[in-house]
Amino acid sequence: MASKVFFLSSRAKIHSSPAERFRKLIESIGLSSFKADASVALKIHFGEEGATGYIHPTYVRTLVTMLKERQCLPFLTDTNTLYRGPRSNGVKHYELAVHNGFGYAAVNAPIVIADGIKSRSVTELPAGPHHFKSVKIGSAIAEADALISLNHFKGHLVTSFGGAIKNLSMGCGSRATKQRMHADMQPILTGDDKCVGCGQCVLICPVNAIKVTEGTARFDLDRCIGCAECLSCCPEGAIRIQWAGTSVSVQQKMAEVALAVTKHFKTKILHVNFLLNITPECDCLKWTDNPIVQDIGILASRDPVALDQASLDLVRDAPGLPDSQLANPDCAGIDKFPLIHENVDPDAQLAYGETIGLGSRDYERITVG
Repeated sequence: MASKVFFLSSRAKIHSSPAERFRKLIESIGLSSFKADASVALKIHFGEEGATGYIHPTYVRTLVTMLKERQCLPFLTDTNTLYRGPRSNGVKHYELAVHNGFGYAAVNAPIVIADGIKSRSVTELPAGPHHFKSVKIGSAIAEADALISLNHFKGHLVTSFGGAIKNLSMGCGSRATKQRMHADMQPILTGDDKCVGCGQCVLICPVNAIKVTEGTARFDLDRCIGCAECLSCCPEGAIRIQWAGTSVSVQQKMAEVALAVTKHFKTKILHVNFLLNITPECDCLKWTDNPIVQDIGILASRDPVALDQASLDLVRDAPGLPDSQLANPDCAGIDKFPLIHENVDPDAQLAYGETIGLGSRDYERITVG
């Protein structure tokens, strides 16, 4: 049976506010599984310092209001990052979330960094079937009664795109689990003398595996943990991935972590993809590039695979925007993310997720409003 995916267009055809239309979307899919006094983790990416691609707090406040009307206890949460920066420490992570507009006064719910100040507050969950016997996620997420993943759908240099599956895996995973998912990657210079020795990669590396010598970055691959953040931060595009396996293995590992999280919450889980400001790169960057297609809308589903598949299909069918990273903006009907992140298959996480029982790629799209 096809999974239901509810779709709300970004068009304001009846001149209602984004909050009012978002409420209709959530009402359509329903919150009946979220009971009174249930603690509900709203898993979200708070954005990086200097970036603007994250989900607008207005939508979060609307969802918080709806949950409180059901007498639930919602809280906003995320886990600390593997790479260096404000989001690698629970205190600074909290401060950044407030700085980016997610404070209590704005959204009417508290912020709880799921794995604590130093990323040591974790809970182990059974996993599998192939890559992991068990995985560790932030304890505040694991201890919640229910979970709603709020996902900004966009491109990603390692996984082609990021949506519900990525937010459930990289987003909920502890720093150790993040590293295990990234373990098949190591950096290497592109070989075309793009490196200018600026040292940005040195600053972000969490394990001091990079030094600048004679004006060029040098990598200690024995020390490297494969987090790939040096690729993201390089302003010259001088670093590429040297795969120990393939990008497919990273995406399969993500799907297994996502499966562990969904099994933990059973029916008390909901996923929402925001196809707004669809940028070519992850929100973990300190900048936000032009979107690659126009705003499309918001989708919600109980099935993360169906949700990501429906989102990918909508982006594929949309015309590309000029003055974006797309090599050819005249690409309606063509998968966009492989044009930006070459040799990374956007179907890998979806196909494997369906195989292991995370969800179905077969979906029925139901338009709301």
